[in-house]
Order: sequence, then C-alpha cells, then structure tokens
Amino acid sequence: MSGLADVRWEQHPEGLLFYLRGDVRALVAFRTTTQHRVTLWSGTAMTSPDVGDLNRTSFRKRLSKATAEAFGLDEVAVKGVDHDLGEVAVALEKQLEDADGGAGETLADLLKGLGGPSVAQLLVKYGSEGELFHDADQEAYATVEVDGHGETYPLRSKAYRNWLRHRYFSGEKEAGEEDPAAPRAQTLADAINQLEAKAQFEGPERNVFVRLAVHEGNVYLDLADEVWRCVEITPESWHVISGEAAPVKFLRPKGLAPLPAPISGGSVEDLRQLTNLPDGDPWRLAVAWMLAALRPKGPYPALIFQGEQGSSKSTTERLLRAVVDPNTAPLRSTPRSEHDLYIAGVSSHVIAYDNISKLPNWLSDALCRVATGGGFSTRQLYSDREQELFDAMRPVALNGIGDVAARPDLLDRAIVVTLPTISKGERRAERELWAEFDAKLPGVLGALLDAVSAGLKNLPTTRLDSLPRMADFAAWMAACEEGLGWERGTFARAYEANRSDANQRALESSPLALAVWRLMRKRDEWSGTSTQLLEVLKRAATKEERESSGWPRAANSLSAEMNRIAPALREGVGIEYADQARERREGRRVKKLTWITDPEKDRQQRQHRQPDEKDLQNEGFLFREADGADDTPLLAEDPSASADDPAPPPSSANGRGETPANGRVFAPADDADGHDDGLHRTYKHEGLSPNRAGSGSGGRRLTAKEAERVKRLIHEGMSPEIARCEVVGDPADHPLSCGYEDCL
Repeated sequence: MSGLADVRWEQHPEGLLFYLRGDVRALVAFRTTTQHRVTLWSGTAMTSPDVGDLNRTSFRKRLSKATAEAFGLDEVAVKGVDHDLGEVAVALEKQLEDADGGAGETLADLLKGLGGPSVAQLLVKYGSEGELFHDADQEAYATVEVDGHGETYPLRSKAYRNWLRHRYFSGEKEAGEEDPAAPRAQTLADAINQLEAKAQFEGPERNVFVRLAVHEGNVYLDLADEVWRCVEITPESWHVISGEAAPVKFLRPKGLAPLPAPISGGSVEDLRQLTNLPDGDPWRLAVAWMLAALRPKGPYPALIFQGEQGSSKSTTERLLRAVVDPNTAPLRSTPRSEHDLYIAGVSSHVIAYDNISKLPNWLSDALCRVATGGGFSTRQLYSDREQELFDAMRPVALNGIGDVAARPDLLDRAIVVTLPTISKGERRAERELWAEFDAKLPGVLGALLDAVSAGLKNLPTTRLDSLPRMADFAAWMAACEEGLGWERGTFARAYEANRSDANQRALESSPLALAVWRLMRKRDEWSGTSTQLLEVLKRAATKEERESSGWPRAANSLSAEMNRIAPALREGVGIEYADQARERREGRRVKKLTWITDPEKDRQQRQHRQPDEKDLQNEGFLFREADGADDTPLLAEDPSASADDPAPPPSSANGRGETPANGRVFAPADDADGHDDGLHRTYKHEGLSPNRAGSGSGGRRLTAKEAERVKRLIHEGMSPEIARCEVVGDPADHPLSCGYEDCL
C-alpha cells in the first residue's frame, strides 16, 4: 500500500485500487488515453463500471451519486467521496519517486500498464478474430463471421468499420460491460492501421473477385444472396455451394444485386420471348455476349443496341444484364472522366450505359481498354508519390438511337445489334414483363451455366479455321455451342456477318475513309509522304467532310487516323495502308495505299464502273462522290475543271509523280517550295492530251502512242523512270526529274 496526497492506493490485477473515506474503494483502470473505467464498492455492495474522465467534475459527481444509491450514503458522505475522487485525479498526475529518490513516472503511467487492454487493443483483438489477408496490390482484407456465414470486406471500407464497432460492442457486453462506450474515431483508425499491417505482413496473399472468379479451371459465380452462396461450374456440371466451401473470395460492392439459385432444365429461348431481339443472328449474338460475360477472363465484346425510339433498347439491355450481373442501378449515364469509368469497373462485373447520343473520343478509347484490358492510375489523395491503380477488364453494354460507336477501334471490339420498332399491339407493361422474367430467370441462368460447363470442357480442344479479331471470345463461343444445342459454326457465321457490318459502319462514319476510297477507286496504288497524302485526300473530300471534327488537321494526326481506320479499309473495301518506315523520299517516311484483291479483276471492275454502280468489293456499301463528281477529276485543283482539260504545265518538275493506275494519269502540281506535295490532276484515259516533256524549257511532247506504251510498260512491272527512258530513248531529252505524269 502506498500513499500519495491524501489518498491511499495499491496495485490491483485490473488497475489501481484507491481507498476513499467511509470504507469506499475505487478501482480505476484506463480505457483510452483520456478516459478511465471506475468501479466503486463498499463491503459487498458494488456500482456498475462507469467510463469517463476523472479530471472532469461532471464525471466525478456522477460517480458520487452512484455511491449514494448503491451504498446508502448520506449527503455529507457523498461529498466526501466526491472530494476523494478529485484527489485521485490529482494523484494520477503526480510523479512517483524512483529507486534513487528522484522523480520518476507518474501514477497514470503506472496505471497504463495495469488494468487490462485499452480500447485500441481490444479492437485489434476483435479484428484479429477474422481471416486477415492481402491481394497482389497489397490491399488488406478480412473475412469475418456474420450470422453464421463468412463475409469479406476491404479493411478500409465502411462495412468493415461498422462490423468492427459492432464486434467490439457485443464483445464488451459479453465481458460484463453493461453499456460499452463507443470507440473514438481516432482509436478506431489506429486499430485498423494495426490490422492492415498484420494483413500485409502476416496474412497470406489471395485474390478477391466481384461476381465471377476462376480457380484451377473451375468458374465460380457469386449469387450475392444473404447467405453468400455461389455456383461452382466445372467441365462436368455445376452446383450451388456455400461461400465457406468456395476456394475464392468475393467482394460485395455497393449496388450488387442477388441472383436466384439456378435450376436445370431451362432454355435460353425463354429469355428471347421477353426481349425485342429478332430471331437468328441478333439473338445468337446477344446470347454470345451473355456467355462471354459469364467467363471470368476477357477480352470481352462490347454489346451495342441501336434503334429508333420505342424499340426497347434500354429494357433489352437491362434484361441481359440482369441475367449475368444484376445491379440496383443497372443502366447509368456516361461517366465524366476515365477515373469514374474505372471506379465503375472495379465495383461491378458489367459496365452498362444508357441512351448515348455520341461517345467522346476519350471515352471510346477508354471503353476499348476496359473491354480488352487496361489500367488507370492517379495520385493517391493526401500524398505526393503514392499512386492509386485501377485495373479492370469488363463486359460493356451500350445503347443509343444513332451510331453509338463511330471509331473503328471500338467497332472492332463490338457486337452491334439494331432492334426493330415495337408496334402498339406488341407492347407490354414493365410490371408484367419483369414478373415473367423473375419466374423464368432460374431456368435461363441454368441453361447458360450448362453452356459454360460445356465451354470449359471443349475449350482445350477447340480450334478455329481462322482467328478473327477478339479471337479468345470467338474460341470461347465455339466451345460453348455444344451446350446450347447449336450447329457447329453457327456463332462464327453470325459474328463474321456482324463484323462485316461493323467495318461498313466504321467506313461510313469516317470522312477520311470516304476520301481514301475516292482516291483509290481509279488506281492500283498511291505512295507519298503524310503531307502529300493529306493534300490529295483534301481534294478527294467534300467541304463538309474536311470541316468535320473527324478530319485530321495536320500530317501527324493523319498518320494516327489512318492507322485507326486501316483495319476497316482492309476488311471492308480491300485497301491496304502501310507506313513504310524504311522506304524514304528525301529523308521522309512514305505512306502507301494499295488494293489487296486480285489486281487485274479489280482494275477491270473499277475502270468500267458506271456512275451509279456500287463498290463491287463491298456490295451494299456505297460511298458518296466528292462534290457531286464521279468520272470528273476528283483531285482537280479547280473544282470546276473539266475532265478533258489539259493539265497546266508545272513551273518545276523535280518531284516524283504518283504511280498511274487503270487508265488514269496524274500530273503533279507545283507549290511554292518547288517540291511535289502530291497535288495531282486526274484525267480520263479517253481524254488524254499529250503534254510536253522536260523540266520547263524546250521539252517535246509525247505522242499518244508513246504515252500508251509508257503506261503498258509500267503495268507490266517496269518502274516509271525506266519506262520513260525506254520510250523516249534519250535521257537528256527526257530528264528523270521531270515527273512521269508531266509527260503524259
């Protein structure tokens, strides 16, 4: 027993025991750095433990009042207890003598080492009851027990903080606390920081998933129900299992809605009757998108519904999403930033946007990365060097009235379905529609899971004759066809037709593609620099096309746009674009356009095409002529120039001309710098007028027979320079720098 001030005290296993007047004793222990837990007793009577700050008068008066009720003390005795509690508060702050007689630690310091754990320590203890682990990015998680089943939370989430608060409250009540005080925000944060360190350095590394996961060749679908069940899909079958039995960890982000337990014996055709999808290819492609969405690994196609008002675009998109990844907000408006897009990607399995008029270029590019894999990084808040990383590959669904996707790279990853208008007699109330959907969904989901199981079994042995864009998706669907009862190759035919339509859409929506086609429709090839290509394309384009937002304003942006539309040009109309980095003219990179179909057959088709004919290489795809022209000179410097007008003699002819093709010949127009910039005049074969040869002084004219012979030699494979020399005979009379087209 020791004495300090006027109060005697001694150490106790649960804290410090103070002897007050009237045979009253006070057991004091720390709960936090500023709060004490105080229990008073006299004889066999005891008060309930109370928590507060002994330095506060209000707390001491509350304790004194409790002694009056518990011990039957009179007013004088109560005031004495209140005075002694004040002496206890003073005593806690005074220093004890050390072994050498000097000032040592305070009684409060001694008390901190006694009387049991602090609130922060208790929070860490309760938090450690769960399974602590981290993922590959060092994000900390905990799987904790809730109502008899396990649930997984990020340690930094509001859900985990609430669970920890409740576990502390219930644990302290079980330990005898009648009304445990709530932990302070800072105390809770300190405890979670400690738990996060334990998860990162002592816990195992495990991946976490949203809705779908894969483990050792099996697929797991989170039903997101109250008891955290999931479906295990193997190459042999599928069955519903508890969350504890699953070898994977699922998260439940805000908005994730439950799926019903699937049942066997259903049919995907039950869903088609509820949508506005036509039977045949459109329906098969919609089924393919759902099966792709039920595969945990991408790449994923972007599903795009188009159609006029009243064609049930939004409802059809909601129905398909509700089959694979229902959400409380199934369709959303387009995000304002790429950061918002990736937040949506890590918070749900399917990304679905509604009623899109036009996709900005940045969003189109971002959706491409989401569909086939990509990431986003940003600076972490309140830090200078820490980065916050988002990485997601997700199925995407969009809808709109017009062409939602215009850029070729998104169309290349998309399934575009145009929905027909619904007549008044075919419309249904949404309440009835969704009631029928809810009744059929377990069977529809079971039928899709049958196809997924078949896909897992067949995928290792599935081989495609040729690999299209999105090859992994195409192979997955070929493997799933057996489970759907489809004939082999059914999906491939539907997908190929849809890709052909997508190429047409990409070309029709690109003013640059239209100009390229007009440039090439009467020639076999073109080559030149980016600056030259931009100039000749300007002359092949209409004023509206040149002034549109999709038209490149400079040579460097032209290269980027040409690379973007190159696949659509190649597959849609058979024009190959190449950036020939190793072939240089005067130290500049050379761009080349060529036809990749049969040259002779294609030459005949383009040469004899009538003004109202469609492009024979892509039946059904018709380009508009520039400025209303057809066989008029598409690249004429003067839009009013006639096809039979002779070319004006160039002031200098030291640039190289274009390669001639199919009866069209071209004369380079000189600009101010004296170099050929690709500004060429075009003439019909029938209207050829012999022009003078030479570099601008004294050159003789070629006869029509000589001009025809030069063309024939070039068509047979001879270079333009050698052909000119072969026909003219005297290089001095016909300088190689003249430009072949000038001579014609």
